[in-house]
Amino acid sequence: MVLEKNTTNKLIFTGTEKGTLINPNYLIEFIKDDTKEKVYCIGIDSSTNILVYNRCDVTDVSGTPNPLNSEVKLNEGFYTVNFYEQLSITNLDPTGLTKVETKILRVMKSNYVSPIKEYNNPNNTTYVYNG
Repeated sequence: MVLEKNTTNKLIFTGTEKGTLINPNYLIEFIKDDTKEKVYCIGIDSSTNILVYNRCDVTDVSGTPNPLNSEVKLNEGFYTVNFYEQLSITNLDPTGLTKVETKILRVMKSNYVSPIKEYNNPNNTTYVYNG
């Protein structure tokens, strides 16, 4: 998964497969790979087909985030993301909750453009084998 800084991102996962609650909310835990710093927010499922996938919209903000409003402030880099199901929309503690999925996430600056790879072959000769 990729999360772009300073924008709203769609986090897609399959929480319904391991979950037991009906119409759960999700506590989303972001753990930075190098520092092990943890950041939490509440995700509201906005999937149109929860039997196939779940989707939570999370906004990375430049100011102070409101985790109860699906906002985070993450540094660029790699994270482990854990999704926990719950009925609460205010609980930011995963203790006692059921973890329904773990993903790897890369946080990148917004408007990131992947470098274009080109192949420039100066030799345009085609070899044909005629038996």
